[in-house]
Amino acid sequence: MIYLGVDPGWAVGKGSRIAMIHDPEGCARLEWERLTSTQEQPLPRLRQQRRDLAALLTGKAPVRIAIEEPRALAGAAQMLCPLVWFLVDTCTQFPDPEPTHVLPHLLKAFVAGKGNADKDLMVQCAARLGCKLDLLTAEENLTNDQADALGLALFAWCMDQPDLPQWTQYQKDAVYRVLHPKPKRRGARKGGG
Repeated sequence: MIYLGVDPGWAVGKGSRIAMIHDPEGCARLEWERLTSTQEQPLPRLRQQRRDLAALLTGKAPVRIAIEEPRALAGAAQMLCPLVWFLVDTCTQFPDPEPTHVLPHLLKAFVAGKGNADKDLMVQCAARLGCKLDLLTAEENLTNDQADALGLALFAWCMDQPDLPQWTQYQKDAVYRVLHPKPKRRGARKGGG
């Protein structure tokens, strides 16, 4: 099994960051990928990331994917929404389970233990988790995108094997909240009815 974490990114040349954890039952190994495009126009950039992801997934063992779902975006960041759906659509072309969408506050809760963790805390906690699981060395420095992608790959692993001893209760709780979301409450009507 391969656990894949996708941190969608829209910036030209920066793109989406992917962390892949291979063979966690044996000797787990971490591999990084980046889906990028130098195209200025939105549609060619979306298509390029889609092609790159399809090429990355082709011929892989079973894959469990967690992808960060953007929320409350403004300006150019609004392009993350179609990018996420292009990437999810690409993943559904393969026989593996559909990707799991993880909201940012639940990713933060999984990695750092609190849903409002800032970027620096996320990087520190992701690096600590990576070292604890022998995926990283203490000398390796993570970027924000790598921290998110690693957290998402670990999230996918925890979803698949929640009873492993390395998972903390707050990590299991974050996974549970993604797999069993609370129904959305609609505002109660005020007044008589």
